[in-house]
Amino acid sequence: MKKINIIILIIVSIFFCNKFIIAASIGVKPENIELSGSVGKVLTQEILIFNAGTTPGAYVLSADDLKTIHIEPHEFVLEAGAERLVSISTRKYLPKNIKTNISVVSRPLDANGLTAAAGVKIPLQILCYFSQIQVIVIAFCFALIIMIIFKLFRVKKKKT
Repeated sequence: MKKINIIILIIVSIFFCNKFIIAASIGVKPENIELSGSVGKVLTQEILIFNAGTTPGAYVLSADDLKTIHIEPHEFVLEAGAERLVSISTRKYLPKNIKTNISVVSRPLDANGLTAAAGVKIPLQILCYFSQIQVIVIAFCFALIIMIIFKLFRVKKKKT
């Protein structure tokens, strides 16, 4: 008897609830984002977000792991078939290779009842490195510090 009740409940749920569950469709180009450049520079790339569905949707973008990634605009509304360019940028002060994701979530605007959000994760790789000039400046500063330290030891040795 319990099995029949569960089966009836599932069938009723499928027939009556599917009319109220609506999800917006998301399209993204490119499929992955790669930002690379030298330390201290702003690294930027634009991505295209488009509504591939038949209903307008509210879109929200966020970086999964990093708070230093700037997304502009990070919230917007798209009509059915519309598209929008979004700028992803960051600045790093140490050489790093970072892998994370940009999450794109969309909810339908005109849905009544239970609404389901659609989501996409865009892989993001950030490669930040020292440029040749930065390496030369760092090497020069390091050599200058070593020379100053040796000079100080020589002065102390002569005094004793």
